[in-house]
Amino acid sequence: KLRVSIQQPRLSTSKPNRHLHLLQHLYQHLCTSLGTDVRDGTADIALSLSMIFIFTQEECHLVNQIMNLLTHIASLEIIRKSKKSRKAVEILVICEKLAAAGCDTSPYFSSVLKAASVSLPTSLQYETLSTDLTENRDLTKLNFWSSRSLLWLWRKGHLFHKVSKQDCQNALTVEELLDTPPMFHDMSLPLVIDVGCGLGVTLIGLAAKANGEEEMIGTTTNNHDLNLNWSKYNYLGSDLSSKAMQWATSLTLRRKLDGRCQFLHASTETVLEYLNRSNSVEVKMILLQFPTPYRLLQEKIDDDDDDDEKSDVRKKNNGCNEKLPLGPDDPSFMANPRILEKIVHLINRRPSSHCNEKEAYLLLQSNCEDVALYIHDYITSKHHLEAIASAVPRLSFNGMTFSSRTKTWLQNHHAKDKNLKRALGQQWSCESMIPIMTETEALCLHQSTPVHRCLFKK
Repeated sequence: KLRVSIQQPRLSTSKPNRHLHLLQHLYQHLCTSLGTDVRDGTADIALSLSMIFIFTQEECHLVNQIMNLLTHIASLEIIRKSKKSRKAVEILVICEKLAAAGCDTSPYFSSVLKAASVSLPTSLQYETLSTDLTENRDLTKLNFWSSRSLLWLWRKGHLFHKVSKQDCQNALTVEELLDTPPMFHDMSLPLVIDVGCGLGVTLIGLAAKANGEEEMIGTTTNNHDLNLNWSKYNYLGSDLSSKAMQWATSLTLRRKLDGRCQFLHASTETVLEYLNRSNSVEVKMILLQFPTPYRLLQEKIDDDDDDDEKSDVRKKNNGCNEKLPLGPDDPSFMANPRILEKIVHLINRRPSSHCNEKEAYLLLQSNCEDVALYIHDYITSKHHLEAIASAVPRLSFNGMTFSSRTKTWLQNHHAKDKNLKRALGQQWSCESMIPIMTETEALCLHQSTPVHRCLFKK
């Protein structure tokens, strides 16, 4: 009964007092039973519990205590199992889910990894595991930002990414942000901003590094193109999904990063307008990561083709998603010309006299090649921003797997232009330029699909 209650997402969106009562009941129950009635389910409970939203410090403290208990129970459960009664992948999934739930900060997480390291070599089907399943077989490096952990977040993403009409109506306005701006412990630090940040995984990771968790987090991706001191910045994320922002805020509170990292339930245009009108705010970097793509341009149907059924079939075969923006100029597209103008204005804005940061950057990342090319060409052709040459440029797509969207885009354009421009060359990086990957990057890495990255500066 407790397990089902915690797993209901709707309980996390209202009535914080009821939340607190449920959390207290769960904590007392786990202390009494030590998880004997939830064997093999502790990691699932932890992951479900991490999906609820935290409203108070009391709830935050209680959730962390419960996570510590669940992590401790999981370590005992791994040890308890006889040597050959559990498959290796089951042990790994327990570790990955606990990490994805944010239990890597628990003092018992190292015990879980140690128990797993001892149990894995003698477990069933261990030798058949692919190398990437065990992060190169070194479980001591597993954490919240490991690719395998982030995949579990991606699988849960459908709970947070949908934007409702109520989300749009309740989003913050520019005037509200000017009256009550986001507060940080040190308001003088420049900002690293992630617009349309989703779950805010990148910013929370950078803030954790800034707060001294460098050794615990490690470097999950290469950092060839930017060598910044991340402790010199504050981190601000925004998204129209209220659930995504509540989740990101909850994890920030659990990791005690709220003095360094803040999230706003607001549209991209609202946040950029607020920053442009707030002259006291310094911007070091803007992250434009994986904007929801617009619809692919469809082949025009002949005027004399009056067969409605044939027309419907053709649209279906072209993979048209009616929920996507109509095109790059659509106001609902997060990187439409109006948004890009505001971003470039912020990057080009002259820093104040007291600011030591003389350079500002825009980082573009997309798994849709046509979208990445459009944004790149718009910025470089119409504005004074320079695309920086990468230390590890992508010169070919050999060995990569293309998404269905990219395949359709290539088919539509190769027939017209055999010299179609691709996201290849010195300006396109084949490796991440910042030390924290997103859950979408983890998915692309798992599927061997390319991520198109480009770094701009004024």
